[in-house]
Amino acid sequence: VIRTGEQTYAAVHAVAPTDGCILRWDATSMRVLSPCSNLVYDLRGNVVHGLTTVPLSRYPVFVRDGVVYVARS
Repeated sequence: VIRTGEQTYAAVHAVAPTDGCILRWDATSMRVLSPCSNLVYDLRGNVVHGLTTVPLSRYPVFVRDGVVYVARS
């Protein structure tokens, strides 16, 4: 789950679908990175750079009474 604004969030799967590597968030570039195979994803889970076309799963996020919820898709 990534906070993108005061009350806005994005949620993508935390493991790269092609290599099983745990992903990390790079706040400077606003991208999700796979350090194992140099894959780069945007906040929508789309591949920005790397040798794959498999996007990350994205999950709906909502805030209710100050609590952040991530829904299953």
